[in-house]
Amino acid sequence: MSETIEKYVAEDSLAYRLCWDSINHIVERFKMKEVTGEDGGAYHPIMFARGGKEVGEQRVWMGQDGVFKLVYVGLVANPPGVDSHMMFAFTDKDNPAPHYTVDSVHLAHMGHYAYHCEVMPGVDIGANLNYVNHVYEPLSEYNKGLYGTEGFVKSEELGLRQWAFMSPWMLAGRAPDAESFDKLFHYIGKYREHWAQLIENGIPQDCLEGVDMSKIADRDYRNRCAAFNRDVDPVYNQLLPLMGQEEGDRQIQVLRCVDGIEQDGDYQF
Repeated sequence: MSETIEKYVAEDSLAYRLCWDSINHIVERFKMKEVTGEDGGAYHPIMFARGGKEVGEQRVWMGQDGVFKLVYVGLVANPPGVDSHMMFAFTDKDNPAPHYTVDSVHLAHMGHYAYHCEVMPGVDIGANLNYVNHVYEPLSEYNKGLYGTEGFVKSEELGLRQWAFMSPWMLAGRAPDAESFDKLFHYIGKYREHWAQLIENGIPQDCLEGVDMSKIADRDYRNRCAAFNRDVDPVYNQLLPLMGQEEGDRQIQVLRCVDGIEQDGDYQF
């Protein structure tokens, strides 16, 4: 990683727009409130581990209409040419409805785009067929449609454990160029709309037979601890030269926290 890295600038790139298309939609639809930093800007700036320059930002929104917390992390590093944008919308801790995430990246130095979109299950889908039929089966046509589109390649980089903590309907892979990447707006929009309707309408009771609702929050926390984990997801260690250990651990903590921003109870509506 270069010592002369440029200061972070949130440019209106294709990767930026793909992620923010979902952020803007969810914030408006679910009436979420942004939590700003002391200067009125982003909740938390991300500083270059070896140079003190800002290389990214974390922004946070909180809500009470079904989506509890939305977290955005943007990183732009030039050189080497990383343009990365991730958002994660978390439902209430006791809600069996899934979470929703979009990750969009342009790796200019490697010559391709990468993407990730997931409707992350709130129950054990291996034991709940009705939940699968209601929450996931409607996404099958879009999943097949994307991977049937020329130029799109399903990820071979994600480990099997990463897939285990998500769902088989997860969209993750590469696109060779901007023209191909632009087609993701359609498919991710379909995933987002389906997910939003699940939040607004709730999960029907017949989809929750055998689900112990008293353990939903505990399952959610355990699932997050497994998914947002340096041992499972190599990206956190890959980013060590950019943001350092302490900042990476703080990012993980924000994603794991089920009842606040960074620590349970640290935000009051």
